Amino acid sequence: MAGLLGETIDAAESLRIGLANRLVDEGDVLAVAVDLAARIAAQPPLAIRGARRAIEASWYSNPDDGFAMALDEQLRCLRSADFLEGVAAFVEGRTPRWQCR
Repeated sequence: MAGLLGETIDAAESLRIGLANRLVDEGDVLAVAVDLAARIAAQPPLAIRGARRAIEASWYSNPDDGFAMALDEQLRCLRSADFLEGVAAFVEGRTPRWQCR
């Protein structure tokens, strides 16, 4: 409720209520952000793009529309060449080579 009351929320409280998912030391912020960006960039672009579309749809519409968009994007990924590439890479123990940009 603190956010609705205009009260300041410190880092520990932000983590406790789920507003933040991780706390890092001030000197480590850039390194942690770069690492997170690299991890996201290594994921299939089609899936990342779909996740972003679904999240944005949920912001501007009702929850049902957001879930429908998420389902549509999930199906798009399952029908893609990248899905097959991800499975093959897993089975072969190698890094996937994403094709869908």
